[in-house]
Amino acid sequence: MSRAIEDLIRDVRHDKAVDVAKIMLSEGELSLEKIAKYSELPLEEVKSLADNNPA
Repeated sequence: MSRAIEDLIRDVRHDKAVDVAKIMLSEGELSLEKIAKYSELPLEEVKSLADNNPA
């Protein structure tokens, strides 16, 4: 697979993980640690999303 396609796939997966994390944050039922675990995003990124998108 070409490098460009691999980068595109990684970007799409990351964008989807961010979307999922935002939905979980909006529900307000899970800790940031669990959201990071389930979305497979770094905790610092989830914290940043929470700070930028308050419920």
